[in-house]
Formats: sequence, structure tokens, C-alpha cells
Amino acid sequence: MRSICREARIRALALALAFGCVAIGSLGLCGSAARAAEVTGTIHVDEPGPRISRYLYGHFLEHLGRAVYDGVWVGPDSPIPNRDGLRADVLDALKALEIPVIRWPGGCYADEYHWRTGIGPRDERPVTINMSWGGVEETNAFGTHEFFALAEAIGAEAYIAGNLGTGSAREMVEWLEYMTSPSRSTLAEERRANGRDEPFRVPFFGVGNESWGCGGQMRPAYYADLYRQTAEFLEVRGERLMKIASGGYDARTDWTEELSRIEQNIDGISHHYYTTPTGVWERKGSATASKTISRRRKPCSSGTIRRAASASISTSGARGTTRRPARARSGSRTRFATRSSRRCTSTCFTGMPSACAWRTSRRP
Repeated sequence: MRSICREARIRALALALAFGCVAIGSLGLCGSAARAAEVTGTIHVDEPGPRISRYLYGHFLEHLGRAVYDGVWVGPDSPIPNRDGLRADVLDALKALEIPVIRWPGGCYADEYHWRTGIGPRDERPVTINMSWGGVEETNAFGTHEFFALAEAIGAEAYIAGNLGTGSAREMVEWLEYMTSPSRSTLAEERRANGRDEPFRVPFFGVGNESWGCGGQMRPAYYADLYRQTAEFLEVRGERLMKIASGGYDARTDWTEELSRIEQNIDGISHHYYTTPTGVWERKGSATASKTISRRRKPCSSGTIRRAASASISTSGARGTTRRPARARSGSRTRFATRSSRRCTSTCFTGMPSACAWRTSRRP
């Protein structure tokens, strides 16, 4: 009997006939009350259990600090060993991790990134200012083609975060066509002229990022209308495109509730959870988010999104990279452009089978 209770604790699976023992055993009281009933059971440890989604291990890459420049991109002329500008040691390390998906270009940076600044000859690309992270100069040497070179080199799928904050539906639609169209359209031909004949694969596309904050300080209802408008025109011919909406953060459920009313063209809600229960950014607390996940499940299971209520939490690269501070120079003064944090991100999916998972990522 005690061994059955022990196994029940470990596997959290109760046989119908053993519910009484499991309930008591979970409190460590598997004693005389449980012995009153002669109950036996068999646990088949050799049989596979629920499948854990590979997207649990998604990552995210943003133009923040040295995550991109020096981190993964050094340029083909760098003395640091590289493969077409991508650091060889980083490629090998990332490939060994078997990362399933990477989200790019952000993060907050996604809502100020205009994709045309990152295509064409690198020496002709405009230099812009990264207003999200320290006001540093952005050379745009790492753009669309370089990102896909990275993703393909390490065997990861692409999660593109579109610019809703300072961009437009048209800009996102045209970027998607540039990346994925097999046609002879002007945009597809431009991609070929820039060195890529075959279309890039884009399984995931996010409409904005953290639209409640750095993505535009929007209200849930306002964002929901913009999402409906934009998502209607996002399409990849012959491929399944997962369209991800920007959700809320921490304990807020109003975004999830509003977005769950959208009836079509929504495959996921990206919800960000910041582990700062101390209220002080520099002092982090528990990285667990069980209560937040429970709050997300209720609205996810009550509207359009109930189609996948049993597979409602995933990360799919919504957050997950290690960054070092970027030094932003203003005259003779130097300041740091990042702060450290730990965060957990959950994404409510409607079309991703077996995507029930959540994770914690670090931002030292």
C-alpha cells in the first residue's frame, strides 16, 4: 500500500479504485484509514505518458546589448571564426541545444524594426537608432537573410515578430510576401536578387509585441481591432501559418479575455510573466507561474480559444536568450542599456497539438 502511495505521489496519477489512498497519501497520511481498504493497483512505467511539446524549449533573439552583434553576428571579415558572419562557436553551441524555434527581431525592438532596413548589400543598409535599448546605433548588418541563415544553421524554426507599434498591416504583409512567396512577384524577385531563390519558412508570425507597453501603450480592445485587421491579410500560400496575438502580462487577464473573443485568424496569445514579486526589478523572486497559468486557462477555455484548452500553454520562443549589457554613448558619458531579469512566458495556442508547457528563461 505504501509503495502505491509513493508511486502515486511521483506520477500524480490516481487509479479510480485508489483515489482514497492517493488523496490521503498526498498529505503524507497514508496510514490506518487507508489500510482499511484492501486496494491493489498496477502502474505501467514502461508505457509512454503525455508528450511534452518541443516548443517548450523555444528561444528569442533581440537587438539588445550584445545578443546579436558580437553574440551571434561578427561579420564575415571578423578575426573571430565564423561562417558567413555568424560565430562558429555560437552556432555549434546552439545547434547542440536542438532549439525548436527562435523569435526575432524582438521584444520591444520588434515594434520599431522596419524590415527593409535589413535587406540588400550590407554596406548600403541605413544606420538607424535603437530607441528601445539605449539609443545605440543599429547598423542593420543582421537582417532578414542573416536571421534565417542562423535559424537554418542550427535547425530551428522561425517566429517572426511583426511591427505593429510603428509599422502597419501593409508592412507586415509585404515582409511576409518577401520571405515566403514562391511567385514571380516584385517582392519575391527582390528576395532572389538579394541571394535567396527558395522561400524562407515562417511557421509563426506575431502581430506586435507587448502592445500594452513598449509596443504602443494600447488598450486590449484597441489592439484586438488592429489584430483582426492585420491578421486577415497575413497568409503563406500552401503553408500553415500560426498567427500569434500580443497578450497581457503577469496577473492581468483582461487581454486574454478580450482576445479570446476573436473568432478567426488567431492561433495563439503571447502572455508575458515577469518574476519580480518583490516589486524591485533588480531583486527577483520565484520563477514559478502556476497561478498566472491558471488565470490564463480560464479565458482560454471559454471563447474561441477553447478549441485547444487542453493544450493552452506554450512558449514557442516568446522569451529566452542570455544577454550582456550594451554600452550606449551620449557625448562623453557611458550608460548601460539593459537590466537583468528572470521571466517566464506562456503562449495560449489554438492550433498547436501537444503544446501544453511553460518555462522559465533567464536574462542575466
